[in-house]
Amino acid sequence: MFQAMLLFMYSDELPNFDELTGSVSESLTTNLVQHLLAAADRYGLERLKLLCEEKLCKQITADTVASTMALAEHYHCPHLKSACLKFTAVPENLRGENVFSIRTVAVSMLDKFF
Repeated sequence: MFQAMLLFMYSDELPNFDELTGSVSESLTTNLVQHLLAAADRYGLERLKLLCEEKLCKQITADTVASTMALAEHYHCPHLKSACLKFTAVPENLRGENVFSIRTVAVSMLDKFF
């Protein structure tokens, strides 16, 4: 994470995660970007946070939507949260074993309103 933040600070762009990890795994990249978003929030790097949010919006899958939605809620990322909600609004995206985790996150978000 430190190396990715440092690369951002010198280049003002997201690093190439495939080069950083030596892997082309999209799930690994998503996980790293999620952690980088958390670090950006912690250290007040708003531009990095926005870039991470933008990248995560493009990488939403049935496997990542629950954790990404929870992350969006926790770190106050309205654009990312909206993208997750749009993803879950498509019935075909809610099939399979991930439905339970998506519902769990949605219920916990609703609890905050009541």
